Amino acid sequence: MNCVFRFIALVILNVFSFAVFPQKLTYINSNNCIIPSSEVYNTDSIDLGCFTFLGIKISNFYLIKDSLKLKLNNDSKIDYYLIISPITQEYGEDTVHVTPHLAKRLLILLVSENNKYNISFINENIIPNNYDYQSDPYMGITLNEWEGINLSVSTGSSVKCHYKYFFKKNNKGTYLAKSNMNCYLINLTDSYEKERLYKFKKNRRIETIILDNYLYKPKIGY
Repeated sequence: MNCVFRFIALVILNVFSFAVFPQKLTYINSNNCIIPSSEVYNTDSIDLGCFTFLGIKISNFYLIKDSLKLKLNNDSKIDYYLIISPITQEYGEDTVHVTPHLAKRLLILLVSENNKYNISFINENIIPNNYDYQSDPYMGITLNEWEGINLSVSTGSSVKCHYKYFFKKNNKGTYLAKSNMNCYLINLTDSYEKERLYKFKKNRRIETIILDNYLYKPKIGY
């Protein structure tokens, strides 16, 4: 029996050693404004004020980078996926003094209920960030036939990779159902393609998924 418990413990340790569990760096303050946590700034926290989008307050530390209209419930109102990006990623790190790798882009779902918009979730680990790559990896979001969205990402210099993530809606939520990966050497001497299918898991839901765990490296150029 002890051997069984030891085996289970080892499996759990291995899972946690390879998984990525970033710290939470965003929250809604007492004024109902979405702001970065104090850990983001490498000096004292700065109050930059807030702007309003559809009644939702967002810190001026962020800019709206992209948005996508859709209908998620049975009313006639439009819901929104909203992507906001730190001004330091769009205009340079000199704009505000922050710890670069902590100033993340956010995916926010705004759902219309009772004639106003509410925040369904904020995911700070799904949209790729500028500081991780030599050029902007974010390529856009689109609707798909599964009542979900597709997220496109492009990375690399000597080895270029294009990723497409397909999120599918079912009765348990919207989750990552499929990904396509298309990579090639810039001298066109080698390439690599891979499609992966995924079953529903809680950590693959769009509100909780960590995209870094699905940015697989190609089997070329290494």
